[in-house]
Amino acid sequence: MSISAAQQHTAREERSRPPLWLKLLIGVFLVIFVVGGLYSGYLFYATVREIVAGTDLPALPVIQLPSINLPNAQADEEVVEPLPEMGMVATPVVGAGEMAYVPPPAPPLVEGERTNILLLGIDRRGGKGWGYRTDTMIIVSVDQVNNTVSMLSIPRDLYLEIPGYGEDRINAANGYGYRYDYPGGGPALLMRTIEQNFEIPIDYYVMVDFDGFTQVIDTLGGIDVNVPRTLHDTMYPDPKPGDPHAYKTIHFDAGWQHLDGKRALEYSRSRMSTSDFARAARQ
Repeated sequence: MSISAAQQHTAREERSRPPLWLKLLIGVFLVIFVVGGLYSGYLFYATVREIVAGTDLPALPVIQLPSINLPNAQADEEVVEPLPEMGMVATPVVGAGEMAYVPPPAPPLVEGERTNILLLGIDRRGGKGWGYRTDTMIIVSVDQVNNTVSMLSIPRDLYLEIPGYGEDRINAANGYGYRYDYPGGGPALLMRTIEQNFEIPIDYYVMVDFDGFTQVIDTLGGIDVNVPRTLHDTMYPDPKPGDPHAYKTIHFDAGWQHLDGKRALEYSRSRMSTSDFARAARQ
């Protein structure tokens, strides 16, 4: 008994079509993925608003940072109307011999309230301006009643609304602030971005580049760090004049380590052997 060409073609089409159960399974996975992503975003938003009051850590020592003068930040050629000025605090910025333009003083602190300090780290080398992306953003919340400190690291790739400049990654706010001469510079715009999106008021900020970070650690005589697990990174950035994309290998054994400024910077920056979340925990 022969089978016609049309029947053979129909049979091949039926065999090539995915079964109904497979379509349903794929659909269920897509729904779970979308709903899970939306729910995870909501959980992060809610957690950011609550975590500053939730984790108690030992009180940290107060470090007096040097105060250095710097002329006002220069505006970009493109004219952009600045947003209303905010009552932020003038906070020292550690760097290689210069200081960022800072906002006007904030009102006096009220006893019993929390004090929130924004720590900013930028990938700046050679002392060329301050309008870089903030790869490190940590909110240090000091509870003046219980004498405790909580720390919250903000992921640099969070996509959100930057007031007056549309949607972008949060680490771009600092660059916008300096480029368009926002009142108070990049840190003021970043502080406003955090306050608007997470309803966390920021009282002070400290911005530090690579040189400033190592100087602070070396001034303290180094720091003791308990490395939870061995860290081995063969792709740590090591730019050179003739090879800006060069890499080197760094290694940290598990256990307590005494690190100077250079080694502490390597430990806090490494991410190729782990992840951004692990790096945030080390910072």
